[in-house]
Amino acid sequence: MGAEPDWDAVTAAVKAALGPLPRLQPGDELSRQRLIENLAACRQGRLWQADLGLTELPPYPFACECGRSGCDLTWSATPDQYDVRSTGRVVADGHS
Repeated sequence: MGAEPDWDAVTAAVKAALGPLPRLQPGDELSRQRLIENLAACRQGRLWQADLGLTELPPYPFACECGRSGCDLTWSATPDQYDVRSTGRVVADGHS
């Protein structure tokens, strides 16, 4: 996989591997889970960068950490940009 992966294919593969999962409670529980997922995405991105010897990573989608049930908003960033923005809950643009 190069520096521009097929994110739709990656998403489909992850969903197929995980199967149905229990629903988390909206609010802090769901927000905390999205934070954990985003931190894992940062780690994986940095490992990918090191493995391929990339000087910088392209932006990729991070989940909104608003905690609202059904929210599927994302925002694109690199792990470094996520680290800078992640001083609390990272909420994607588009919320009122």
